[in-house]
Amino acid sequence: MPLVIKLLGSLYLIQFYHIIDSPSRHSRDNSFVRYELLPDANASIQDAPDVPVRRVQYGRLLDIYYVEFITDVVNDVRAPYLLARVKDCQTDGLDAALPENPLVIYQRIRSPEIIHLDAITYVVGRVEIAHNTWAIIDRSTNGARTQFVDPNGEPEDFE
Repeated sequence: MPLVIKLLGSLYLIQFYHIIDSPSRHSRDNSFVRYELLPDANASIQDAPDVPVRRVQYGRLLDIYYVEFITDVVNDVRAPYLLARVKDCQTDGLDAALPENPLVIYQRIRSPEIIHLDAITYVVGRVEIAHNTWAIIDRSTNGARTQFVDPNGEPEDFE
């Protein structure tokens, strides 16, 4: 059930949808995703030009938010955004889909952060390899992707 919140300022409306809440520690959890951000390589250098660097990250998708920013109050013009709340797995930016990284692990998950939903590129798996140590399973190379099908097995058309 969505939760609708009205706020002041340029943020008008948030509709909150809870994604996954695993009932037990041993149940299957399909909420882990691969996402790519473009942090600035020169962020620590004052007045330096913005140099985006692609960084692969993995995390647990917690929630999706629909947000409307009011861009013109007089004419009630709004810009919609889909945002995701993700807990980042601390993998040091290693890409588990690359052959040179045969084992990408994490032991800690950071506090949740909000990212644009378009930053999420794939759903990934994970497997526990030791107490509190998890390995990422990323098979996103060579065009592998999730395919959504209708009850008859036909590909869904979302456009």
